[in-house]
Amino acid sequence: MMNDLMIGFYWQSRMLSLLDAAQAVHVFQKLLEKQIPHGNKISFQSTTLDKQSQSDDWISEFCTHTISDQHRYSSYEANGKPTSHANSPLGFSFHLSNSEKRNTGLHLIGTIGAYDEFTKNSVTVKICKDICSEIIKSSPLFQVVKKTLLFGITHWNVSLGKIFSLKLSDAIDDDNFTAIGWLTYLAHLPPEQIPAKSELLGMGITWEAVPQGGTLFMLDQEMVSADNPEHVARGKLLRARLMEHGWIEN
Repeated sequence: MMNDLMIGFYWQSRMLSLLDAAQAVHVFQKLLEKQIPHGNKISFQSTTLDKQSQSDDWISEFCTHTISDQHRYSSYEANGKPTSHANSPLGFSFHLSNSEKRNTGLHLIGTIGAYDEFTKNSVTVKICKDICSEIIKSSPLFQVVKKTLLFGITHWNVSLGKIFSLKLSDAIDDDNFTAIGWLTYLAHLPPEQIPAKSELLGMGITWEAVPQGGTLFMLDQEMVSADNPEHVARGKLLRARLMEHGWIEN
């Protein structure tokens, strides 16, 4: 059974101005519209997801949908609005989609530019199962999502990236957030540190170097499923070995 797929990007504190954040999201949005079949017409969503914005002014739209009266910013205009060069310890949160429903379409959700000790930076591409079904009619799903993951790894300069479904994550580790997905990228782990005769190979798990550094692990080149005991076993083994070597935390 097809599940919604998530492509997640995660990193620690990194300050961004409002303008830099808007531009970074805009570039990534354009990549998604080009890369993912039926991923076009992504626009900002209201907080209630009941209507989409129609403005052509990207920066104004980003400000409208990310500025919060509950945040403090580093600089303000005379009208009380943050300047384009303002930053916020809590960053800028956004939600874009080409569907008014949470369970259909393509969604781009994130918080970037955060630099306080409690707020994490993350961007998630949610490819709902209706879009996944359309992708596989014309393209190998693995290639589409892998290419998107690799672009995002570079674009967001992440420490962790992964492609996963919530059901698979729960099956691998039902107690904690798990770093392990169908594909998992670890920026801090050079591939040469992994034993050449690792038992991971015997389970069908492969890995490769990423040009900007780090290692990309793949449980399979076919779509993995939480309903497949072999796929779940691979995920559990990869998680166990990475934890054993201290390459991820519990």
